[in-house]
Amino acid sequence: MIRKQFPELYYFAPSIIVGKEGSYYYAMKYRDKYPFVKSSDASEVINSALNSLTPDRTWKEKIVLKGDFVFFNSVTVPSYTIIQIDGKIKLADSVGKSIFKISNANDIDIFGGIIDGNEANNPWLDDITEGHGIYVDSSQRVRIYDIYLYSIVKKAVFFSNVTDGIIRGIKVNDARGIPIAIEGGNNVWVTENNIYLDLSRTAHGIDVSGGATYVYVVNNVVENGSVCIEVWGDGTKYVNIIGNLVKTSQDGAGIRFEDRVTYCNIIGNICYGCKYSGIFLRNSNYNNVRGNIVISPTDNCLCIEGNTEGYGQYNIMSNNLLIGGQYGIRELGDYVDYNVFKNNEIYDQTTTPASIIGTNTVIKHNIGYATENSGVATFSGDGSTTEFKIEHGLVSTPSKYAVSPLTPDADASRTITVDDTYIIITFSTAPPSGTDNIKFGWWAEV
Repeated sequence: MIRKQFPELYYFAPSIIVGKEGSYYYAMKYRDKYPFVKSSDASEVINSALNSLTPDRTWKEKIVLKGDFVFFNSVTVPSYTIIQIDGKIKLADSVGKSIFKISNANDIDIFGGIIDGNEANNPWLDDITEGHGIYVDSSQRVRIYDIYLYSIVKKAVFFSNVTDGIIRGIKVNDARGIPIAIEGGNNVWVTENNIYLDLSRTAHGIDVSGGATYVYVVNNVVENGSVCIEVWGDGTKYVNIIGNLVKTSQDGAGIRFEDRVTYCNIIGNICYGCKYSGIFLRNSNYNNVRGNIVISPTDNCLCIEGNTEGYGQYNIMSNNLLIGGQYGIRELGDYVDYNVFKNNEIYDQTTTPASIIGTNTVIKHNIGYATENSGVATFSGDGSTTEFKIEHGLVSTPSKYAVSPLTPDADASRTITVDDTYIIITFSTAPPSGTDNIKFGWWAEV
């Protein structure tokens, strides 16, 4: 049962009702007794009904589709229109068209019901506008919600250069192409959707590209995409990936940024059982990855790659919980550098918690991969021992360290050395016997 996202529109009085009687579809004005158009082609009737709405209106009018419909062509939706689906729409065999099309229009709602793309019996056409469940191009204030779409030839919902759009509360099961695609445009919300792809598919679950800006991908569930959520392309920026559950990606990652994506957030997501990486930034800069949970990827929990000069840099990854995989944190590529990894918790990796190659990358304050530590060490002298060792607990030999005597017997001539396990204090003359009479404050950083 799909939850109603904008319940007030379900009770918005319709202007026209489209239904079926016998083998014919009909359109009838609300409260009229007789239809004004009949045909065996549902898409023809619906297009006629849309054309009969008030011309050049600046308010919304509603059409209700009651029953089950078979489309032999696309339905083109004009501005200021509400379409409520009370039933099921199926694309006829060998049509190959998009089921709904919206182009250069504004203020449109399509919601409710089921859309069956009949993929097994429809061709993949080269025309970019065809083969989708709902195709929206160069339009404003378009809302798609509360629809179950399945067996779609290409994309289930495709927004191309849409401003102020919403895709909310839809369920997509098994599309050959991408279930939800945002290409260009700005201020688009993709929220509370449920996407499941068959493991034989190779499509992304949610795809944001083409220089899209101010896109919000929030509280979705995506399972089995080749990449569950993909954001890519030069000029794509200000994208927020927040609070999603992604699992069992088949190829590149649970969440992946690629090809010069900048100024984006990946916050509060759960990535479970993803192939290669839970979260992967490739050739992207100035992004914030914070507060995510990544569990059991095949390779990396968090990975940044820079194989294009000047990219794979200036990203911050903080406060994430990283469990399993071969690497908790990993940098790759000739140009990766200047990233920050801090305040993460890293557990149970099979190779190493972190692999950092950027000369200027900062990694610190992470649990499970200690790069700095401090404390107070207390020893008891016996009058003959000259060497005292402090276990620093760091991942490798510290490059910076300091030791300060805190008792009179500790404040004597001495040398300090370090290795990958200890800070070693060697006195010129053994300190006197005593109980807890040799005490040092210490600090060390890799």
